[in-house]
Amino acid sequence: MQLHTFKNRSILKWIVGVSLVPPTFFFLLNLLDPEASAEEKNISSYLIGFLVSFAITASLFYYNTWVLDATFVRWPKPAQQRKRLAVALTATILGSNMLALLISLLFNMWSGSPVELFSNVVAVTVITLVVSLWFLGYHFIELWRHSVLEKEQMEKEQISNQLAGLRHQLSPHFLFNSFNALQSLIEEDPQKAQQFVQQLSGMYRYTLVNAEEPLVPLSDELHFIEKYLYLQQVRFGKNLKSTIDAEPGCMNMLLPSLSLQILVENAIKHNIVSASRPLHISILASGNQIQVINELQPRADTGTNTGIGLENLFKRYQLLNAGEPVIRRDDGKFTAILPLLTTHE
Repeated sequence: MQLHTFKNRSILKWIVGVSLVPPTFFFLLNLLDPEASAEEKNISSYLIGFLVSFAITASLFYYNTWVLDATFVRWPKPAQQRKRLAVALTATILGSNMLALLISLLFNMWSGSPVELFSNVVAVTVITLVVSLWFLGYHFIELWRHSVLEKEQMEKEQISNQLAGLRHQLSPHFLFNSFNALQSLIEEDPQKAQQFVQQLSGMYRYTLVNAEEPLVPLSDELHFIEKYLYLQQVRFGKNLKSTIDAEPGCMNMLLPSLSLQILVENAIKHNIVSASRPLHISILASGNQIQVINELQPRADTGTNTGIGLENLFKRYQLLNAGEPVIRRDDGKFTAILPLLTTHE
């Protein structure tokens, strides 16, 4: 969000108008005062007074605008407004008084009297406080409005990403393969077919229930991915191998729902899974991260790689403000590292 620079003609007119008030007021008082000296009633004295008033008003206006703008850039978040307020008010009050004193000395408008100095400091401080608080209040309201709109936009994006993620999980291609595997099992091993249906049902129940949850415990996600791997291993047999190893301390940590399935599905989709080249997928959780590792043995018939799944995953972490996944391709392996969280962000 950009602050107004206030450097335009309308503001210049406003500064001139404000600068006219003090000298005009005192000049009119002197004109009506029979005891005032001829010098005090002289138009040249009025013009000098206006020039000093204009110099002080314009200098203070642009200095305070610069301070308010700089503090906003330095501390833009709503939670930082208390610090911004303290720094801005201190800088505007001290700087405004210094500027007013220097300009008064430049035009020989200060007699050196402590009483006059005190009255000038009080006047400048009060005016600066009123104007600065008005600007700070105005921009705080603008910042709050901007934050509300940004939050609404992020929520819309999150819902959109969750729906996109849900559509990704309910892939017709995956269903087609699962039903083909189920049809074979019904003929060959009815008991195993029943178990297959139970795992498939449990997997999709989890998908529907947790697709709208931004974060889920790692333990739930691992139970889900075990079901998913079971279905895939029924399809691929010994050609697909998997290892899951998670430290007990990681089980209650959180990660975006269905994120492991995206990585495992990508590994199967984009790599050769055959008797001559079996695919091994490892899922390892330790500390504050979980890794999904598989051999790099790319298929030639994967078609166009849209990257929707990984893009969706990166976007969800970004919306959660919870770090970013790390993707590595080295030593013939593809490694995806996801941060694990301790609390809902």
